[in-house]
Amino acid sequence: MGKYNDTDYTSEETESLIRGKAERTRTTKWYCSKAVWLLSILLIGAISLLVAFVHHDAKEFAKLTANLGMSSMSISNMGISNIGSIKVFTRPLRMKKVDLANSLHITSIAQKNTTFLDLCAPKVQCNPNEKYRSYNGSCNNFVIPTYGASVTPFLRLMDPVYADGNSDHFRAQNDGIPLPNPRQLQLELFLYREKRKTDDNNQFLMPFAQLMAHDISGIPNDVLYYPNGQVIDCCSEKVNAKLYRQCNGTIDIPKDDPVYGPHNITCMGTVRSFTSANYSCPLFPTTFINHNTHFIDASEVYGSNEKSAIALRSMRGGRLRSDLWKNSQEFCPMALKRPIQPEGVKDIGIQFDTGDVANGNQNLGITMIQNIFLRFHNFVAYKLSMLNPYWEDERLYQESRRLIIAVIQRIAYEEFLPIIIGSDYHSKYGLDEENIYDPEVNPSTSQELSSAGFRVLHTIIPEEFKLINENYTHEEPIVITDWMGKPDLLPIGNNYDKLLRGFLETPGRVAQPSYNFFISNFMFNLAYQPRYTGIDLLSIDIMRGRDVGLQPYNKMREMCGLPLASDFKDLTDVMHLKDTKKLKKLYQTVDDVDLMVGLLLEEPRDEAILGPTSSCIIADNFYRWKAGDRFFYDVKGQPGSFTTGQLKTIKKIGLGHVLCSSSSIDHVQKDVFKMADHNIFRRSKFLCSDEYKLDLSEWLEPNNRHGL
Repeated sequence: MGKYNDTDYTSEETESLIRGKAERTRTTKWYCSKAVWLLSILLIGAISLLVAFVHHDAKEFAKLTANLGMSSMSISNMGISNIGSIKVFTRPLRMKKVDLANSLHITSIAQKNTTFLDLCAPKVQCNPNEKYRSYNGSCNNFVIPTYGASVTPFLRLMDPVYADGNSDHFRAQNDGIPLPNPRQLQLELFLYREKRKTDDNNQFLMPFAQLMAHDISGIPNDVLYYPNGQVIDCCSEKVNAKLYRQCNGTIDIPKDDPVYGPHNITCMGTVRSFTSANYSCPLFPTTFINHNTHFIDASEVYGSNEKSAIALRSMRGGRLRSDLWKNSQEFCPMALKRPIQPEGVKDIGIQFDTGDVANGNQNLGITMIQNIFLRFHNFVAYKLSMLNPYWEDERLYQESRRLIIAVIQRIAYEEFLPIIIGSDYHSKYGLDEENIYDPEVNPSTSQELSSAGFRVLHTIIPEEFKLINENYTHEEPIVITDWMGKPDLLPIGNNYDKLLRGFLETPGRVAQPSYNFFISNFMFNLAYQPRYTGIDLLSIDIMRGRDVGLQPYNKMREMCGLPLASDFKDLTDVMHLKDTKKLKKLYQTVDDVDLMVGLLLEEPRDEAILGPTSSCIIADNFYRWKAGDRFFYDVKGQPGSFTTGQLKTIKKIGLGHVLCSSSSIDHVQKDVFKMADHNIFRRSKFLCSDEYKLDLSEWLEPNNRHGL
């Protein structure tokens, strides 16, 4: 069909169109005059209300706020609104930046956050003059020394919810029936809606996101064992899952499941998470423990306790232990203790020893970035030893560790976070400002972030990793699930550099509700067995939220400033209409929707890859990790603070410096997380030898042998 123009109409039709347009114009003018009249009345009313508000008697106003479930104190603190008893901004205010970040900070309404501290927290003695942070995160806060330490509870934004008040029975729907089957939710809402679009970000965003997740959170699985040490399979016919609390999270697979059904697989084995009871601290309600430190402190590199940290050190020149392979490349050392495998799984090959060995070998991406920061630490230790040859091993190690942590923090806040939550949230929460340490801020990772908010980033995990050689030609791709827990490919030949180029040169998976098809069906498939023997990560993530007792999505979105939904149609402010209709068929009420499900279905915000509630949860925690960290890299006036010159140097060190110092690649784009095809945009990249030299001259110390 051709384009329309004036000759497409007869003269009679044209005249009719003109008359119609004139009539519409007269009608429009009439409506506009009425609208102006109505707006004038509303404006006069608003001014009257404002005057009445200003002159209202203070006692009467107190009564009014009490009726609304608020207090005059909370109103003055918030400056905008109160949702229940949660202080949160629904939109930015005109106020000083320094006030804005604190005002946006979510106030927890959980009643049990201090129970562990009161009953089970160890007594800790701290040295107020200590320059370096502890391995386990203790003594960061002098008032509550265990704040942010490893083996302490996650912070609760809201109290846990279970059908029995404890954790033996998961939350039920409002009418008492069980929540929908997680696998059924996967099939109905997520599995067959993958978007095959390219993203502006590259795949390297994924392993760095995992590095962050493993840095601030770790919940071991409460695995069951037979007397001979063999792992018990909760789906085995020999096991009565009802007898074991650890097994009551197994997921039934529908008979008509398109992936598992044809192979007669009817059960997906999962186990419950460790609780405080596993650490000889039984609490009610059940409390979940973070095995890692809560701070962004590179604990996945250095370990979360003194024993692990010392085991990872070479005790020479400040370096970490490493192995040199036949190709003269440096890698993390081999793990001395292999993880125990489930029944029926063959022995695994290479396992690298890292600060978080449980996760450091999970997939080739996270294993690669673990090795990147091992190499970067040892490179920095060497540079410092050249500057200060009289420094002993301890000084070199601690200064190198301190610098690596600072670099990771700077990259996380300035390069990574704005992509995830958007530059507007990044600014509104004050995350782009110089840090002022606040000892009243609890720096602990929230349960809502660990078990839901950060897990939404599983949506950016790609199906394949690309190997790209030094000529920038593509080699055979690697299916991610084929090498889960098996990093054997990484040290072979030049695969380390090829994999790194692949991450930098391959577009990332665009933001979307679904996970990729492989991790949705084939995660951790049994060794030498078909892919369908694997599990579904998205179903596991939904079940994990129920395991730790997360409140439903509707309550969390309200805490983050969105209106409390009274019906499924109210969710269309952040979700597609067709998704809300599906939710209505799957859940009894809007108050039943799982937090993880709601977060996944939220439409991404402008210039972000996550929706508003996920962005809120993540921004709040990044605020805590920054404001509540006495050792944060740009905090001033503390024994561990960097000098002005050192701080200027750190602010110049980006991810490009890290990659150039720890690999053989020769070109890196300025915005490392952004896609820049080498064959097309080569001139947009910088030579490592020109732009990414590491100048640590600010660490040069006069030769007067200052000790530790």
